[in-house]
Amino acid sequence: MKLYVNGELKDQTTRTGEINSSINPLQISQFTSTHNGTIDEVRIYNRALSPEEINASYNNGLHRLYHNFTDLYEGFYNYTAWAIDQGGNMNKTTRNVTIDLPPRYWDDSTNSTLAGMPVEFRLRWTDTIGLSGYVYSIDNCTGSFVNVTSGSLSGTEDWSNVTHVVNDTLGCTIRWKVYANDTSDRWNTSDEYSFITSGCGLYLNQDTNLINDITGCTGTILYINASDVTLDCQNHYLQTSGNYSINNTNHNNVTIKNCEINGSGHDSSYGIYYSNLFQTKNVMRP
Repeated sequence: MKLYVNGELKDQTTRTGEINSSINPLQISQFTSTHNGTIDEVRIYNRALSPEEINASYNNGLHRLYHNFTDLYEGFYNYTAWAIDQGGNMNKTTRNVTIDLPPRYWDDSTNSTLAGMPVEFRLRWTDTIGLSGYVYSIDNCTGSFVNVTSGSLSGTEDWSNVTHVVNDTLGCTIRWKVYANDTSDRWNTSDEYSFITSGCGLYLNQDTNLINDITGCTGTILYINASDVTLDCQNHYLQTSGNYSINNTNHNNVTIKNCEINGSGHDSSYGIYYSNLFQTKNVMRP
């Protein structure tokens, strides 16, 4: 509890507990005595006023009403200001403000990394006020982004899912991102997401995690093209009718793990083929 006199803090004390409800009239005085005088401009608020608001209320002819609210949620807010002239005439006005942040996004994914094939690019969007639309942009192994398509979003949560045929070059980097706006035309841009195209005959020069099956190949599926790399198939399925599923020739310290391999043809000689001049460490894990 704080006591202000003429807009300045004079005293304060700490009180705990709830304020009991009552059907009795509000009394501004000591409990055992009455106030012999007049009190004007009585106001009761459902929150504690800030020192700035108290000072501005008392000195409303000199100060502008001011209070800085932080950590407000998105939504619509009303605020009211009172003014009194020297004749004691009071008036008030009410204004509203909308807290509207740009749309937020998460849950990005793609359903394939296969070169030259349709890939679905998925991203989820939310906005407290309401979503409006999106623009899908891709760097299709060209080194620059191109806005390919746009679409509408609705409600407070929606997906900007786009299916697009990716570059047919094996081992190139696909980058993609999405722009989205809300019904107040506030825009946001997602992070840039990327993957390396895969497919039959792919040469691996770095650590690689497969995110989909690779099937229907007629030759070697994956070539290990560097030493000291790890291939994690993440339990995805490799299928070819050719001689090898994975070929590692002359590269050392290679780890291959979590691969489901099926050589379906009569010429399928090896699931994983090793031919190393100086083999120091090669690990194959189920």
